[in-house]
Amino acid sequence: MFPKLKQSQVFKVFYSTGTLESSSIWIKDVKGKGWGAEIGSKTYFNKNAFKGFYMANYITGGTIEFDKENIYDTSIFGGDGKFYGTYRYLSIFSPEIGYKFLIANTVAVNLHIGTSWLIEFKGKGDVDNKSFDNWVPRAWIAIGYNF
Repeated sequence: MFPKLKQSQVFKVFYSTGTLESSSIWIKDVKGKGWGAEIGSKTYFNKNAFKGFYMANYITGGTIEFDKENIYDTSIFGGDGKFYGTYRYLSIFSPEIGYKFLIANTVAVNLHIGTSWLIEFKGKGDVDNKSFDNWVPRAWIAIGYNF
């Protein structure tokens, strides 16, 4: 049968930046800044400690603001050449797998990969939510202090 597993709750708040790679011929390299938050749980395949292989899932949400400094070619599209607006999302399906190990029992190193399926809210401004992929791959390395 399955061994007893350790489970931990995780809460993350982070600042994010992003670059939109659009397939449109008139909008290229649009940059945005925003915030995101995640809450979820990790289940380690180790009954004695919070380390080793684990799987996790998070509820994720955030917003990215695009400002007027983003420029597109007005000779193709017209308008004022500025791209601005707000992109907001929520995800209740953000699974990941990872591995956590300790260096000298004080520094925790976390390697993980996963994906998020984003539910998008109606965009504001020039953001139409048609230029964004709903599946977002994720790969991270996290370094922290082990208590």
